[in-house]
Amino acid sequence: MDDRTLLRRYAETGCEEAFAALVARHIDHVYSVAGRETADAHQAEELTQAAFIILARKANRLHPETVLSGWLFQTVRFAARNARRAEQRRQRHEQEAAQMSSPHTEHETETAWEQIAPLLNDALAALGAADRDAITLRFFEKKSHAEIATALRTNEASARKRLSRAVERLRGLLTRRGVAVPVATLLGALTAHSVQAAPSVLAAGLAPAAAGAGASTSTAVLVENTLNLMAWTKLKIAAASAAALLLAGGAAVVVVPLLSTETSLSQTLPDGSTLTLTQREMGTQVTFRYQESENALKTRLRKWLPDSAIKKLGWGRSSGSIGLSSFDGAESLFIGTAHEKRPLQSPINLNRLQVSGDDGSTFDGLFQGGTVGFTHEQLQGWRLYAFPRRCGNLTLRFFYSDPAAAWVMAAEMVIPNPVAGPFPTWTPEPLPLSRTNGDLVVTLTEFEAGAPQNHALGFLSGSWKKLPGTRCVFTLKQTGKAVAPWLVRSIQLSDATGNLWTAGDLVSWAELDPEPRLQTSMLGALWTSEPAWNLRVEFSRTNAFLPDELLMLSKVPVPDADEVIQLNESKLINDVAVDVAVVGGTDAELPSRYKWLRNKGQMNLALSAQIESTGKRLTLVSVRDEQGRAVAFEGKRGSYDRGELVFGFLPESDAQSLDFTFAVHQSRFVEFRAKPKQVAQVAAK
Repeated sequence: MDDRTLLRRYAETGCEEAFAALVARHIDHVYSVAGRETADAHQAEELTQAAFIILARKANRLHPETVLSGWLFQTVRFAARNARRAEQRRQRHEQEAAQMSSPHTEHETETAWEQIAPLLNDALAALGAADRDAITLRFFEKKSHAEIATALRTNEASARKRLSRAVERLRGLLTRRGVAVPVATLLGALTAHSVQAAPSVLAAGLAPAAAGAGASTSTAVLVENTLNLMAWTKLKIAAASAAALLLAGGAAVVVVPLLSTETSLSQTLPDGSTLTLTQREMGTQVTFRYQESENALKTRLRKWLPDSAIKKLGWGRSSGSIGLSSFDGAESLFIGTAHEKRPLQSPINLNRLQVSGDDGSTFDGLFQGGTVGFTHEQLQGWRLYAFPRRCGNLTLRFFYSDPAAAWVMAAEMVIPNPVAGPFPTWTPEPLPLSRTNGDLVVTLTEFEAGAPQNHALGFLSGSWKKLPGTRCVFTLKQTGKAVAPWLVRSIQLSDATGNLWTAGDLVSWAELDPEPRLQTSMLGALWTSEPAWNLRVEFSRTNAFLPDELLMLSKVPVPDADEVIQLNESKLINDVAVDVAVVGGTDAELPSRYKWLRNKGQMNLALSAQIESTGKRLTLVSVRDEQGRAVAFEGKRGSYDRGELVFGFLPESDAQSLDFTFAVHQSRFVEFRAKPKQVAQVAAK
């Protein structure tokens, strides 16, 4: 098993065998790093032990892409810096001087190593993380170029170039420190001498020590002090970024980053406000946090005044957060921005984010976001479900909608692509492309990206209708059916680079002229430079439901405008539990679980249905009042994954009760691998 697998197993289960395997794999080079930090063999053992104990403590917090040999190198450095005393530094310098003046031996590499060894750790620490990781993988772990490429998520040619540049930079650092050696000699010295065997008894005691038993008092103190030093170093980096967000004498958005890459990118917008990129992170879940700041005088007074006085003065400090998650465990790109100094009547309300790669590949219109803060300062969190990953840099463009419902670009920022290749290449199949599921035959006849959403009537409104999207056209045939009673319920999209998401804003409608076909439109234009996309399409029936698929909810009272009626009815239909919660009036606020799903201006029926991963769907088939009149209704709002569904409807004013008919029915799934055709996009002004 690789390092990531072993580390995850230890973090999740506390498996000592997994930790022991990591120790066996890395102890020699860790001990060697420690040995180069101190001339005292006992202290080298203590530094080694401290590094592995810290690894055990932080196992569940390390980023999945961490190169362990490089991380352990840095940890030993932190430990050595904390443990080193004035006398030890003096002894080390004396040893370095003695080694520098020692007579030459017959072997050039051995002579070079005597000069290099005292300086190697400092020189390695001065390298960038990518260069240091390449060197530790090659010379500490004895990895091949192919294995280095895998660890660094690149190809072998790039790994060779990176290693070559790293060695040359290391040689330059050593030269500036007074040790000038040819590259060939440096390579020979690193290969022959950079790792020496650790004492056998040291490895045996590491697992118990990591678990909290067997470590000496001095080692325990060393561990705690080193952890504090590591945390303080990280805090200083974060504070440098957060300080840029503070507004003198007023409220501000203060971002608390979580395993993120902080930036200082900032731009002044047309209204005089500023937009600062505060956080960018690849992950599956992130929380953006803010807290209201205050001036120095208020901070001092707060320490002395009683709580009652602070409350009376209205000096409470507001705080909040935005929590965003990715889809189905796939990594998404999370972006945090601080929009500050906003004028009270500013027309700029940023609500659209577009991302482009170096080659112009652009993903537009499909993201999840959230906003917290104050009138003049806001923290915004953005989650990009997908972005072009075959590039070096990403361009982020932030938009707002003007009074004429036209999109206006407010800011543009460039960040490094957080995901490194290489990536495999998928081969698309030519259209038309047919797939079958039982007696259902589905053919994908058209697949295009970039078309505006104007043709999707009722799908979007205002400026959102002007965004580019992706369109699919299907024909369906089913045995014994003149017209197959199916619509597209969902489309899950993925590519070879790791993008994976389900289109959230999707509309499907049937056309019978000139021939039966299904049109499907979704918000978010795919980039056609990607060789192929995989589409997992879910088809859901619209009628022809069987008796055992139907759920009848009879004589539901019509609520007053501000009334919420508790129904609390539980039904089991087609092996799915359906819990009908409440029916609410047009002005009524639903219970907290359904609060944000309410259809404004309509009555609402809220229920839950646990159908996640069943491949089944719940459909509202019809609504009728006690006089038999049909009642128009809105499709569901909510998430099948969370099981929270709300349906909106508006009966006649004299209606007294309603009968609802639901269906719980099985979906059909088919998959296509195809390349979309590019059509013209609408440009923002």
